[in-house]
Parts: sequence; structure tokens; C-alpha cells
Amino acid sequence: MVGDNYYDLKMDFDGLVEVQEACLLNGQEVGPQYVLNRLRELEATGGGFQSVGRWNPMWVYEVLRIALVRGGLEPRKAIKLCDRYIREGFVMDYIDTAADALFVGLYGPDDEPVETPGETMTEATSPTPSDESNGASSMSSPDQSD
Repeated sequence: MVGDNYYDLKMDFDGLVEVQEACLLNGQEVGPQYVLNRLRELEATGGGFQSVGRWNPMWVYEVLRIALVRGGLEPRKAIKLCDRYIREGFVMDYIDTAADALFVGLYGPDDEPVETPGETMTEATSPTPSDESNGASSMSSPDQSD
């Protein structure tokens, strides 16, 4: 949620690259994982003195701007929203949303099943006899349309 509305947020590989280029600390680029770690630390501590010098409020702005645009919002509208609710509002209100967008970009959604090497398929994901006959499988594959 940004402001009073829900918007689609998307953080794909190219979005993570944009985050890398947009997020600076002391004039140096920092990676998306570093930004995520610092934002999660801020969530946990409420932004106490231990966080001084370890994050930049523009990270929240940039992560959300990028996620809004990659989610389908017009770039000018994304900037306008971020200006209104983050730059002119309260940065700390959006730390969780920015961290969640980065997390999904780096690791995928929390509810996405993770298959580990050597794991056997369950009945729900095993091909059915009718699927095997036409070459189809009930296992889903990553969306290649992006």
C-alpha cells in the first residue's frame, strides 16, 4: 500500500539492478541484499541510534519507485506518489513495504514452494496418466513472458 491505495509492486532482476544503481551509502553503490538487510534491521529496531550512518532514506523512495514502475505504474505517477507519501510524508511508514518488495525480488514470495535437490514430487505435483499421454505436466514453470 502506498498512500491510501494498493498498487502492484514488482521487483524482477532488472529492477534489482536499478536498485543497485540508485541506492548509495556514503557515495558508494550498495546491493539489494545490503539494502534489504538494513531495512529489516530498521524494522526490528525502530530506527534507533545503532542505525545511524548505516542506511539512507532515499533507499525506501527508490525501491518503491522502481517497484511501482515495474509493477505497471507510469513512471511520472510513481514519482508523484513517492514524493507525496515518502518524501513529504514519513519514510518509516514505508520501510516494511520496500523491504517486502526487495525480499520478493531476491527470494520469491513467501508462499512459493521451494523444491530442494533430492526432494520427491508429491501427488499434487506428479503428472497424472492423462497428462503423461499428451506430454503435459501439472508442475508449473516460471513465467517466461517477462
